[in-house]
Amino acid sequence: MDQRLTVAASLAHGLSRMQADAAAARSPALALRAALRRNVVGVFGADSAADAALMRMLRFTPGEDGELPALDSRLARLLDDASLVAGLVAATRVPVGGPGSEGERLPMARRSLGRDLRALAATRRSAADDLLTTLLRASREQLPRRLRRTLTLMADDRVPLDVYALVADLGWWDADDRRVQKRWAFHFWSQSDATGTQDRDDDRQEEER
Repeated sequence: MDQRLTVAASLAHGLSRMQADAAAARSPALALRAALRRNVVGVFGADSAADAALMRMLRFTPGEDGELPALDSRLARLLDDASLVAGLVAATRVPVGGPGSEGERLPMARRSLGRDLRALAATRRSAADDLLTTLLRASREQLPRRLRRTLTLMADDRVPLDVYALVADLGWWDADDRRVQKRWAFHFWSQSDATGTQDRDDDRQEEER
């Protein structure tokens, strides 16, 4: 299995369990959340307490020799991405979920933060539109601040975040073909346009009455 997907799956599971235990006021989970939120900038190695908390949740695909993978530039970038997502989830307390019980089996091509924001658009349509527009223009260095604003609003409305999809997508953020940004835009605005069409039809029918 791809190293990034292995890490994404273990982080999603770990954060979901942390939230459930923290909601039950279990001390280890509360301490874990406090440690993770010390790093919301997405730089692994910046805070030892946050790093230790993160590493307790992550699992890695072993190398051919059965040992841990080498810490090369690709793995270092993955750890930065995992640190960012874990720190933001801990800080904002956005619910950790996915596309639902059936959707857990969806392929990555049908999962994204754009899909998550579609749920936010039901109550904050303009805000969700602005958030996604800003995200799509962001460089990797700008993402921590912009993602924090996005996840804060999702948390306010109890909109779940697909942690697995977000960690997986961050690995392709700088791709020349902008595949991630295109998929987020497609998942969000294709549904948003359909909803808007229905809203206009409903308004028209109301006027005719």
